[in-house]
Amino acid sequence: MSFRSLTVALSAVLVMGIALAGQPKANDLYRISGIDVDVEASNAVEAREAAIALGESRALSRLWDRLVPSSARNQVPSLGASEVSSLVEDLRVSDEKTTSNSYIASLTVSFRPQAVRQLLREKQVPFAEQRSEAIIVLPVFERGQDVTLWRDDNPWLQAWANHSGRGLVPFNTPLGDASAMSTISAQEARSGNREALDRIAQNNGTDSVLVAVARESGSLIQLNAQWYEQGETRDIPVDSVSRREGEGLEQALGRAAEQISSAMNDIWKEENILRFDEQESLLAEVSVNSLDDWARMQRSLGSTSAVLQYDVERISRNGGVVRVVFFGGTEQLSRALGRENLRLEPKNAQQLEDEQTAPSGREAMRRLQQPQWRIVNNEGASRDSASFDGE
Repeated sequence: MSFRSLTVALSAVLVMGIALAGQPKANDLYRISGIDVDVEASNAVEAREAAIALGESRALSRLWDRLVPSSARNQVPSLGASEVSSLVEDLRVSDEKTTSNSYIASLTVSFRPQAVRQLLREKQVPFAEQRSEAIIVLPVFERGQDVTLWRDDNPWLQAWANHSGRGLVPFNTPLGDASAMSTISAQEARSGNREALDRIAQNNGTDSVLVAVARESGSLIQLNAQWYEQGETRDIPVDSVSRREGEGLEQALGRAAEQISSAMNDIWKEENILRFDEQESLLAEVSVNSLDDWARMQRSLGSTSAVLQYDVERISRNGGVVRVVFFGGTEQLSRALGRENLRLEPKNAQQLEDEQTAPSGREAMRRLQQPQWRIVNNEGASRDSASFDGE
């Protein structure tokens, strides 16, 4: 293909990308599933209408739990049924049962991302959209002098395996196979042995590990949790859980796992809040080798929650220059791009000097504003494929 033909083709692809800028790729972040409704009314029609309204309201409450830190939940506005419906993009119904005066169903509600964002921005409610990479959970269970991690009779391990993980922080519990057992023991996990923790993280393709210790003491379950990530250790603020009257150990441990999960999600959301009052822009080179590379780059930029829009300044055989308008600082943008398998890095001084040598005429004008950054595809990087559908 000639350079002119390639440029025309790239231009067409980029124009499509510009048209989509500001409209991130649809994903399951704004989809809430598993909303069960059971409503009675004077007739079936009224029961269904009431059930749908109730289901949409419950789904929106779950969405707030997903996006908004606990510290800001009291800032979320109360909405009437019609206001909630105005935010709904799609409604799917399953397991539907109708009688003369009742309606039973399970709902999946998809909300309109832009409408939700606009509402939260107008009400100045802080929220986050960026999902973390999957975190490996090592559930250590203590009962008396017995300490277990991988054994089949570890109820704490089963509690985490059953944990649905509806937030922005997904959790993975490794299989207790021979490989895992030889990689890290219950004692090593409990004591925070960094070498063993690094091994289990590497074996599971991540650098983030949660060690969650639950100690059974009568009706009380004492909790202790540490989050190990990139050489840092953070204590997770959790309280002990008391077994309720008539409640089994399994249910109590399920609540304990939910408490730790919620605490970690709050930490993540606080650190990744979209700061709409901080809007910046930068020029960045993008290096690509094909139309497919361009398409992937566009999809990733369009799916990055911190990116408001991007415009193509120029293109060449092997890439181009884009202007990215984004919320927050470059550090937050870098983290957000990293979750889309893109790497943001500054250009070094030598490269800038080479590009700025002896320009003249149109070239001088074109180089008036030189990109100070580079956006690179992290080829071969694996993205977490878990979705929110398992709610």
